[in-house]
Parts: sequence; C-alpha cells; structure tokens
Amino acid sequence: MNKKIEKNKNEYATITDLEKQTQIILQAIDGRFNKVEGRLDGIDGRLDGIDGRLDGIDGRLDEMDNHFGRIDNRLSSLENRLEEVRDELKAEINKAQNLIESYVAAQEDFREEFVIMKEEMRQMKRIFKEKFGVEISALG
Repeated sequence: MNKKIEKNKNEYATITDLEKQTQIILQAIDGRFNKVEGRLDGIDGRLDGIDGRLDGIDGRLDEMDNHFGRIDNRLSSLENRLEEVRDELKAEINKAQNLIESYVAAQEDFREEFVIMKEEMRQMKRIFKEKFGVEISALG
C-alpha cells in the first residue's frame, strides 16, 4: 500500500493504522527474504554438487597418495638394495685390486730375480770361457 499518512494538527495515526503499515512492511520484507532464500537454496544446491565433486576428487587424491606411498616404499627398498650391492661391489673391487697388486709385486720380484740370474749367468759364461776355455751357448 502506498498510502501516505498525512498528519494534520488534528489527525493522529491510530494503532490500527500502525498495525496495517507494519503488516505491509513485514509482508514486503518476507517477500524479499523468500526471494533471497530461494536464491540461497539454489546456491546451496550448487554448493552441494561442488562438494560432492570435491569429495570425489579428494577420494582420488587419497588413492594417488596411497599409490605414491607404495612407490616411495618400493624406491626406498631399491635404494637400500642398491646400497647393499654397492657395498658388495666395493668389497669385490678391493679384493680384485689386492690380488692384482699382489700379482704385480710377485712379477716385479720375478723380473728382478730374472735380471740378477741373467747377470750371474753372463758372469758364469765369462768365467767358464776364461778359466776353462768353454763357451756356453743356448743355441747350438
């Protein structure tokens, strides 16, 4: 209602008039609230749909997290095994290195002995030739 209450000096608003105006205002406010509530219900429904989708995504992310956890465990196991293999390989390389070093040392000793024996043999041949007149030759 768009009636304006005019007050003259002699006219007063009655309680009934105030009640009518209050009812009109409350009906208008209720109408507005109903429209807003309808809109909010629509938004709430959309949010429920989004929430459902997010729950699905959250479930998938949990599955991925579990999958990555299993992968991490496997990688940790592989890493541990690689450490073991590396340590075993190091030990085997050290053994081989020690064997090679021992072999090289033995060959060096043999070479030194050979050089000494060669010199001794040369000296013995010279002495046999000088003292006995005998020449010793490997070929011949």
